[in-house]
Amino acid sequence: MKIAGVMAASMLLAAACGGSSGEGTQPGATESAEEAVATTLRSDPVVDTTADPATSESELSEPDTSATTAAETTVAEEPDSSGGEVVDGGLVSTALWSLPQVPAENGVQITVVDLAGSEELLGIEPATADDRLRWMAVAGPVDEGGLGFRVATPELFLRLGLGPDLLEEEVGFSLLDIDSTAEVSAAPERVNVFVGPDGWGGKAEPYQGDLSTIGQADDFEIDPASRSVLDSLGRPVRLAERDGRLAASFSTPVLEGWVDGSPATYAGDDRVSPIAEALDGHDVVSALLFIGDFFAAPPLFPEDRLEEFADLPYISQPFIAAGIGNTIRDGRAIEVVAYRFLTDDSAEAAMPSIETAWTTADSVVAPTPIADLAEFQSMERTGPVVTVVVAVPDGQVGRAADMLFSRDVTLAHL
Repeated sequence: MKIAGVMAASMLLAAACGGSSGEGTQPGATESAEEAVATTLRSDPVVDTTADPATSESELSEPDTSATTAAETTVAEEPDSSGGEVVDGGLVSTALWSLPQVPAENGVQITVVDLAGSEELLGIEPATADDRLRWMAVAGPVDEGGLGFRVATPELFLRLGLGPDLLEEEVGFSLLDIDSTAEVSAAPERVNVFVGPDGWGGKAEPYQGDLSTIGQADDFEIDPASRSVLDSLGRPVRLAERDGRLAASFSTPVLEGWVDGSPATYAGDDRVSPIAEALDGHDVVSALLFIGDFFAAPPLFPEDRLEEFADLPYISQPFIAAGIGNTIRDGRAIEVVAYRFLTDDSAEAAMPSIETAWTTADSVVAPTPIADLAEFQSMERTGPVVTVVVAVPDGQVGRAADMLFSRDVTLAHL
């Protein structure tokens, strides 16, 4: 069972730009961001967002929605899921409103990052696209050695390390022009939405109706000769504009629906919309959300060895979605982790095991107490969502996404 995607892209980007997912800037790293990432990406790795489902389709697509939501935390008002006007939505909720739902057999990853807001928190003003790419890669401002703050990085941004200036040549705007961005990835589909740029340009050509395109081949058709900063495989990328937002997708029907405002969006998906509300309640500037069976620990082990792991401090109840948000509070990097359980009761039942996992458990990946990697601050429940807030200890970089990808005790269930 594979787990990969946008945070894997972030880790690759970090390693190539002179940082690591765990230790920030590497000593002696002097090469430019584009040179370093180009070295790492010469083989053009394909980010795999697939996963082997262990939970039935009905469980994942039709979670229990009968329970009422307790007003135990302050959350942002949910945007209209039809694609209409956004009212009082926070960063993550608004991003879900902007992203059309895409077909997904195995799982969905959603990445949201407010670049301008992150830089305001960090107190930096990057002068070039290379400057922006570098701080995104190495967690915090390079000249201060990092803060332990790492934003979720969209899969699309991975290839920008080949040369951030290539983006402007190809689409007509710079990485510096992007205020915020959201991405949904469910192989083979990917949709990106940008706020900030004025419009598509560069190599974009007219296509069908209101759409533009980079590449004239059929949807999803691979042409290695057409590799671009937007796609390492050479698939054509359709482009659209609506309500001050730009969108890019491999699918013509998805973009046509997005322009019309007709498709359902992830704001209407009750597996992730309450997670978005929980993260927005903590004013995160970046978020990584997952839907699907990314979270079951047993598939890691042979069936005849399951009993050996039954007593490990994994989360005691299954959850069907999770979100990891990032912010800075009182000068410290903060991670907010939200779990979407099947019911209010299962969320309540899971809370003791969640607290144990974050406070007294050892990592099953490395012989290290979880408390050395993340300092537990608080936990709260709102209906089927449990939200944990942890601070990033000195000398660390935000570890929650690493814990998810490695199926550590804090982000996996038995």
